[in-house]
Amino acid sequence: MAMCGNCGAQNPANSERCGGCGSEMMLLAYQAGTLPAPQPVRRDVVITAADGKLFALRVFDGSLIWWNQLGHQDESIFQVQIHDERVFALTSGGLLFCIEYQSGRTRWAQPTQPGEEAALMVVAGLIFVAYGDTLDCLNTHGYRLWSQMIPGIGKRRITLAIPTPYE
Repeated sequence: MAMCGNCGAQNPANSERCGGCGSEMMLLAYQAGTLPAPQPVRRDVVITAADGKLFALRVFDGSLIWWNQLGHQDESIFQVQIHDERVFALTSGGLLFCIEYQSGRTRWAQPTQPGEEAALMVVAGLIFVAYGDTLDCLNTHGYRLWSQMIPGIGKRRITLAIPTPYE
């Protein structure tokens, strides 16, 4: 069992969020110094997509490390971002996937709006997805933090820009 540093509730040891107050358990543990700092992700793997699948290939020799079918085979994966140790992929079927960079295991999937006119950006632990007339902000655990209607955003090709955080 793990105790939430925010409200004191007992939670299963592998909980990502506190059942009592909803706080992120990993963030609280990291801030309290009981969890080691995240290790940098090895960048010897390239991620590509085809026929609704994500593929991880070794940069040095092109050998296949893992693949993961996302959604249906007739869906395309048209946006891919890597942040920390996770790969985020947006499909034409309207799903945002979070995949483990090293293993290819699906951690979660969140629905968005189907279609290929969308934009995906991951910065500083926040995921921004623009589609239709909507801009969504999620955290890297798949929890929607907010959603904002922006009239007219879906009438043209969508772009996103955000400054990188100071280190």
